[in-house]
Amino acid sequence: MALREFWPFEALPNISGANLAASPLAFLRPDVGLTVSVGGTTCSVLQSDGTLQLSSSWQNSQVNAAALTIPYGNVSDFTTDKSFIGMRYRNTMGTTSQVSALMAAWLTNGAGTVQPLINLPLATAAPYQYYEIMIDRTNKQIVTWLDNVQQAPVAFDFNGFVNGGACTLSLGVRFTVGTVNSSFSSNFRDVYFVDDTQDATQCTRLGPVGTVPAPFASATAPNYVSSDSGTPLSDLSTILGTTAATQTLPTQTSPATLDPITLGVSNANINAAMPILGVKMDVSASRSGGSGFVLTGGAKFNGQTSAGKKVQFVTPGLMYYNQNALLAEKAPDGTNWTPASVAAAQFTLTPAAS
Repeated sequence: MALREFWPFEALPNISGANLAASPLAFLRPDVGLTVSVGGTTCSVLQSDGTLQLSSSWQNSQVNAAALTIPYGNVSDFTTDKSFIGMRYRNTMGTTSQVSALMAAWLTNGAGTVQPLINLPLATAAPYQYYEIMIDRTNKQIVTWLDNVQQAPVAFDFNGFVNGGACTLSLGVRFTVGTVNSSFSSNFRDVYFVDDTQDATQCTRLGPVGTVPAPFASATAPNYVSSDSGTPLSDLSTILGTTAATQTLPTQTSPATLDPITLGVSNANINAAMPILGVKMDVSASRSGGSGFVLTGGAKFNGQTSAGKKVQFVTPGLMYYNQNALLAEKAPDGTNWTPASVAAAQFTLTPAAS
């Protein structure tokens, strides 16, 4: 398989309120947006089970939607035979009379055509359920599993759909309501995206997955300057606060020599009996107006190195949160990750002039 993206929400600051600028959405990667068609939306994060929750109320006779959106090409390569999307999800609906066409995931192409991926029952309350979606481009269909039970396939020509224009994925709730008022809460956690690798290891649905945050065990930043004269470990381990979207934290300022930062992490939270599907490293950082640089993630283990992703900082002075710099299914030496190799690996962030 090819693990394309994984969205955990546990690490986001627990901010709630009507001010979206100060909501958890401000801490998501910049290509994830929020669409609201009608009404007002509040957003809160980290319910007791670690979900990201969108909550809204509506009063209008039209299609309503509030959802996280992302260009589909950011989570799939558009060309492989199959793609999977998996997530835990719970929807709670208010007044359900005159409500129809309820869905939790959908695609929209450049022509504005909407393709449902998950249709929801019109229930006033629902337990947490696990949804998995397969977009099968070869057989031109969508197959959905609900708590491991396969639902009836739906005919869908993905390539023909995309030919109508750029494709956007939405995760939230979309419904048509009559003249009644209604409200909903939409809870997500642990959203993964997998593509075929086009080799002997074909992708498949993973089942429920979860994240294990790994605290920094070490941090080395040669020639960097600390804003508070602290050590790299103390500065880089400072947890984002919960009072504002723009945080004032201890910083490590890169030197002119653009040395790499080397990080080690703890495996204390990892359950050795559970398989590790991949290691993910997200970065929050900003650049000053007088400089231009990118960060490139990487990992070292057993004498081997592997490169991650380049992280761009387009607007100077703007803090970019939770940008992914590394997503690796295997350790740099090609072996499956284990608790021991996670602890022994060195993770790197290397700045370079843009």
